[in-house]
Amino acid sequence: MKFTERLTGILVKPGETMKDIIKEPRIEEALVVVGIYAILSMLSTYLVTTHVKYVYDVPGSTAGLQSIITLVTLVFGLIVPFIYWLIVSGVLHLFSMAFGGSGKFYPPIVTGIGYSEIVKIFAIIISILLLTQAPVITLEISSSNLSSVTSMAKDLYSSPFYILSQLVMVLGLLWSSYLGALAIKEGEKLTMTQALMVVGIPLVLYLIVSYSTLVLGFL
Repeated sequence: MKFTERLTGILVKPGETMKDIIKEPRIEEALVVVGIYAILSMLSTYLVTTHVKYVYDVPGSTAGLQSIITLVTLVFGLIVPFIYWLIVSGVLHLFSMAFGGSGKFYPPIVTGIGYSEIVKIFAIIISILLLTQAPVITLEISSSNLSSVTSMAKDLYSSPFYILSQLVMVLGLLWSSYLGALAIKEGEKLTMTQALMVVGIPLVLYLIVSYSTLVLGFL
């Protein structure tokens, strides 16, 4: 299949398309997919930072601190998807060995997992649109009011638009995980049940760790 055929095929006939991707992995194509997602992730991170207005009341603090915070979050927003891609590919490859997996990590698994990110592109676009409607939260950085950070986080995270954006991202993650399971099935020569377990167990742990801390923040 050509690159464009794979992009559409992974959405309409994922099983057949993933089999072709694993059979003839082209890492540069997966790099393009992850790269697009990374750029959108950076934009999403930027939107979150622009929805927080910093008011400084700390001796020696300057407004330049906000620029530094924005720059750092943008860099992280850009590079984290690439790091995430490689770590997830490695973890799933190693975990699949416990189920008798016998595939190669590079390039088949790395390419297949990279392609699975394509559905998260659609999810993050919707998430970005929702975040543009979220309210701007004022955060007062004060030595006498350190609890303001917690209060600001609650205000932002309780916004219906923020909650909806996170729900969309979770749905995108679930869909992406299914595609990842297809990659593991084809690349590691496992049954679909085994592949779903390889992907599902780390996924459940990730969701518990990520969203339990968010829920606990409201308690």
